Amino acid sequence: MKGERYDVALIPCTASKHATGRTPLTLYKGGPFSLMIRHAQQRADLILIMSAKYGLIDINADVFFYNAYLPDLTPQARARLIVRLRDQIDKRYGLLHDGRVLSYLSKAYHGALEEANMSVASRLHRPYKKLPMLPLFRILSNEIKHYGQHPSRR
Repeated sequence: MKGERYDVALIPCTASKHATGRTPLTLYKGGPFSLMIRHAQQRADLILIMSAKYGLIDINADVFFYNAYLPDLTPQARARLIVRLRDQIDKRYGLLHDGRVLSYLSKAYHGALEEANMSVASRLHRPYKKLPMLPLFRILSNEIKHYGQHPSRR
């Protein structure tokens, strides 16, 4: 039995970064980020990172070190991010409108996406939205370990 598939997975960026990273996979660091990436790789055809600086970025996009945290953005920086997200959704990532989307986004990141495009944000599949970090990590680890197995064999 294969796990449920999605067209797109949305993962939030992290505050922890490698100064020499040049793609989201080499820039962002930390166990939670790595775990979400591994989980999303099993379940989605396209993985996008939602960044406080870059908006929505492909996991192989060129990026550079930055120090921005979404809840700490000035109103002007947040407004620029919302415009960037709106533009990216409309021009680059049409799958967010038409496809099945799995979201790992926190409340703050989901709120920014909602502000940019309410209809897209309301369609996201968010099965982990109410879980505290530790239970979330346990669930994701278990789902990665047992991906593709019939539930009776887990």
